[in-house]
Amino acid sequence: MLGCEFESVEGLHGLEIKAFASPMAFVFDLGRNVLREIRLEAMARGVTRPIGVRARLMDRTIASLSAGFSAYPIELRSPFEGASSVAGAVWSGAELWNQDRDDGLAKLRFDRGACELPMHAHEYSDRFIVVFSGAGIFHFSGESLSDFTGRGVQSAPVTKGDIVCFTSGLVHTFSAPNQELVLLSYHAPLIAFDDPRQYSLPAVRWTYAEHAQANSVLHS
Repeated sequence: MLGCEFESVEGLHGLEIKAFASPMAFVFDLGRNVLREIRLEAMARGVTRPIGVRARLMDRTIASLSAGFSAYPIELRSPFEGASSVAGAVWSGAELWNQDRDDGLAKLRFDRGACELPMHAHEYSDRFIVVFSGAGIFHFSGESLSDFTGRGVQSAPVTKGDIVCFTSGLVHTFSAPNQELVLLSYHAPLIAFDDPRQYSLPAVRWTYAEHAQANSVLHS
């Protein structure tokens, strides 16, 4: 177990893209199912703080996703959550399948060197995130949004095919210091990017850029 109720899981056995109608449906269904299981596990264990899972897709599934998403072009726009080096856009489940549903899938691109997206939380929405391409760092904290001090932030490298998913309220961010990073982020429910409820910032600001610079000065 890692801090803030994170578990590492080796692979998602038996879940292959051929079982779904399309790569888009695969990510939506996998995200919905995994988040539902996490919620049920949290209830069974009486856990009230954010709980999450780290996992990895099988190599053949990663390859199928990479090829299949070319059929779903979307224009990414920046800034995203105030970061000019991050661009994003979202597919709405309701619009994709003309159904009454409230979920969505965002595509986020972090430019190489993107390290200024601050720690934040989604208080009203869960996340299931697939690293679509590239590599970066996932930063998260066991502290709540209201009590966040910036001390004890944990950082985990992520690369193509890795999965990070968590329930609402987790204080977190991503950075891409060495190469471009592209994420597919399933939102349950989907809250519009321009809605004030979409994300919240703690009182203490923490970015990987500022943290790395402070450590450099401290050890120089």
